[in-house]
Amino acid sequence: MTKIIESRKRTDAFSILAIQMLIELCVEDDMIARYVYDVMPPILAQAHFYDFFEDFIENVRSELGGHGNPVTGTHKTERQEALDVVEKLQVTFNNKMHQFMVEDRQKAEGKGGFENHEATWLAFKHPEVIEHFPPQFIIGK
Repeated sequence: MTKIIESRKRTDAFSILAIQMLIELCVEDDMIARYVYDVMPPILAQAHFYDFFEDFIENVRSELGGHGNPVTGTHKTERQEALDVVEKLQVTFNNKMHQFMVEDRQKAEGKGGFENHEATWLAFKHPEVIEHFPPQFIIGK
């Protein structure tokens, strides 16, 4: 997953293939999907690790479909095939992530999960705090 983060600014074949493999694993295995849902995002402007996937996929799609595109041959074919697979699995992946969010929202509302965090945790309550569960605390100066 570290390599996906490192390569998210590029739209080469490795980047889209890595995302394809991760989405395939998540669709096939609920435990892996839950891990991907729960893992801390690379930056605090995102609630989840996978939040950049849709923008990244859109960038790849526009690059592959653009006129006068310098990308040709095997690289373009690999990326197009991976993109096709990702687009097929994306609905299932998004539904699974949404289900995790619903479960977490129920836990946050006191229907199981953490206790005694309401006084300091503002997710789901304040418009400037990203919705996430379990509570994530930032400790610093």
